[in-house]
Amino acid sequence: MSDTLLRVSGLSKRYGDVVALSGLDLELASGEVVALLGPNGAGKTTTLEILAGLLDADSGSTATSAGRPGYAPEEPAIWAELTPRAACTLMQTLYRRGSGRRGAR
Repeated sequence: MSDTLLRVSGLSKRYGDVVALSGLDLELASGEVVALLGPNGAGKTTTLEILAGLLDADSGSTATSAGRPGYAPEEPAIWAELTPRAACTLMQTLYRRGSGRRGAR
């Protein structure tokens, strides 16, 4: 399908004995607006983190026709844990990934 923006097939993720995702299939077309709804522990955040490339799935596949989706968590707790130097290093690394200059110094 040429208007498919995102396709997820059989996405699964476990944290020890806890199953966060079990065989998620999803297809979004260009122009669609969607919402992930569910109770705590349903796998919403895990799904978004996998799609954004922040977390590896245990199985399944994802494909996008418009690059990697962005992800802005509601509570970005990471910043409180970083030193100023670590925050600068993180931003530099993210900038390089976005510009296609992997590993450049």
